[in-house]
Amino acid sequence: MSTETEPVVVTLEVNLDETDNIPEIEEKNQKPVETPEPVEQKQEAVEEMEPVKVQPLDQPKEPKETHKHSPSIKGVNIASYAFVMGLQGLGLVYKKTHEHWEWSEVIPDIIMYVALAFAALFSVLYIIKIFKEPAEVKKEWNHPIRRNFFAAVPIVIMLFSLLFNDKSYDAAVILGLVGITLQILFTLYLLGVWIQDDRMSVDRCSTILFLPVVAVLLGGLVFAKLPNFHFHKEIMYFCLGVGTMLWIKLNVNFFQRSIYGKKWLQGKFAFANYILLAPTAIMAVTIEIISKRNGGTTASPLAIALWGCSLFYLLFNLRLLPLFFKVGAFNKYAISMNAVIFPNAALTVSTFMVEYSLNIGGLLLGLVIFLTVVTTVVFIATIINMFKGEFFAEVLPKKKPAAKPVCCDV
Repeated sequence: MSTETEPVVVTLEVNLDETDNIPEIEEKNQKPVETPEPVEQKQEAVEEMEPVKVQPLDQPKEPKETHKHSPSIKGVNIASYAFVMGLQGLGLVYKKTHEHWEWSEVIPDIIMYVALAFAALFSVLYIIKIFKEPAEVKKEWNHPIRRNFFAAVPIVIMLFSLLFNDKSYDAAVILGLVGITLQILFTLYLLGVWIQDDRMSVDRCSTILFLPVVAVLLGGLVFAKLPNFHFHKEIMYFCLGVGTMLWIKLNVNFFQRSIYGKKWLQGKFAFANYILLAPTAIMAVTIEIISKRNGGTTASPLAIALWGCSLFYLLFNLRLLPLFFKVGAFNKYAISMNAVIFPNAALTVSTFMVEYSLNIGGLLLGLVIFLTVVTTVVFIATIINMFKGEFFAEVLPKKKPAAKPVCCDV
């Protein structure tokens, strides 16, 4: 009896608080227990095994995602009007070739009506976007850089005024008044926003901010070009003065940022640098028209100096071409490529205006050929992208990777 109860006595006298004695008792009275493998090791073992993918027979495999863009009304961008501006600029240049070299007058008329068709198309699409996607339009309007593209609408209207001024005086006056009224109101709004918006800084002084300045200066050119100059010269001088003031201020800020601030030449936005050609070229044309109306027999020295500034900006951009390739500006088509055409057209027109006082006939012909080639290439690329559905494409967010298929162990 005593021998049978001894093990029981030992277990009753064990003090559970003294944890140091527990291992000794386990070693004497219990066999070692094999500890289970950690769950992580089992999972690794399962992953090392070749899984068998189970796919339902009635569901085909999903195709790989090849496009990250989708044609949509959301993709209609206000910057699309830059394409129309380029065509209008080319039309004005060939209008000058008819006046100076007696080239065919049919070419500028064809270009003008093609530009009118695209302007109507873009306007209809953007009006639809205003009603169907007001939130997207509001985003563009409130964006510190994109909102400046809305100046392209008055520019397109005033460029049609210049194209129609020898066909219908009334149409030219009406288009000019509508365009400059819209632009003056928009400029006043922009100045108020620039002063109050904390996001505006020297590091945001992009060349796109020059677009409203180009529109104001263009208003002065429109009313200087109209036949009854003395009835419109007040508007012309007003636009020329306001545009020059804004150009001087933005020009200083831009070069301050370019030299001392953050570097801005990035990807497709590099083409916007060509906008720098337009303000000085438009000022040169306007001042030369005023000089001729006041009886000048030679080109105005100020007009020639401003033309030289515009030509220098072109040489500056040509010098940056290797950098354009480096930052990937030519890797893929972008709407911003159209920003090259209109400023070059403005430079070419200003060259026509001062050519009679300078021996630059070869340079003028070279600029016409250069503009024609660039416009043709960009026009073809734009049409191709329209048919591909990428011109008005909405950029879609990247899809998350799909979940792993169900597997079973063999």
